This record gives sequence, C-alpha cells and structure tokens, in this order.
Amino acid sequence: MIGSVVPPARNPLTLLSRVPFALGALFRVARLVARVRGPESVVAQYTDERVSDAVAGAVAADFHEALRQGPTAAVRETRLFAEESVGAFPSSTPVRAWHGTRDGNAPIGPVRSLLDGDRDTVVTVERDHLGTLLACRRDAFTWATDGASR
Repeated sequence: MIGSVVPPARNPLTLLSRVPFALGALFRVARLVARVRGPESVVAQYTDERVSDAVAGAVAADFHEALRQGPTAAVRETRLFAEESVGAFPSSTPVRAWHGTRDGNAPIGPVRSLLDGDRDTVVTVERDHLGTLLACRRDAFTWATDGASR
C-alpha cells in the first residue's frame, strides 16, 4: 500500500460526497480546468514537489482516464471511502504500507489503525501524497516481489 485512503475517510471530498450532484459537478469542473491548465494543475492536487514532465503527463493521463466517461465512478468511489469500513486484513500475509507524514489526501492515522502491529509495517517518509509514491515505488516493488515472503 502506498499513500492509501482507508475508509471511512474524512476529507473535503468525502464530506461533499453526501451531495453526489455537487461532487459530480466538482469533478467535471476539475476535468475542464485540467484540460485548460495542463498536467501541472493535476499534479498540484497531489504534491507541491516538482516532478518530471513524464510523471506529470502520466498523472494527468490517469486523472483524465478516471473521468473520461463522466464522474459517476469517481463519485461512487468517494462515497464508498466516506461510508465503508474495511476492517482488518483477514490474511496472515504481511502488509507493508508506505505513507507520507505530509499526505493531506490520505491521512496516516487510519492506515495505522487498519494494520496489525505484530504482522504489518508502516514505513513513513516526510513527503506528501504523490511524493510518497515517487520516493517509495522501488522499495514497494522490491518488497512485493522479494521481501513479502520473508
């Protein structure tokens, strides 16, 4: 898990999800703004760090794809984040979460509460949402392919 949102989440989007029409309108406006302003406006939603043009392009493409058929799925997902609780992981497989201490999109507290302290690990970095992904992606890939079985 890298910078994961853990339900039930409490942030401006999940609060707005109580009014699905308003949240859908916000996503439509965000999509239009992103088209006009370019990838940097999308990246700014996730980090204040400078990223390469390739990263900005990939983040923007992901954002646009998520909203390509309209905001319905994004609204539904946001409502689920607001309402549903995932409980504990049922498996004995260890979970490692990389999480930024400055992540305003996904607070770290619920992640710590979700994981089993005896089996699971939370690795923190002094980064924001996208910064955490960029800083930890190699470690996460290595752990998932090699270290999880140890």
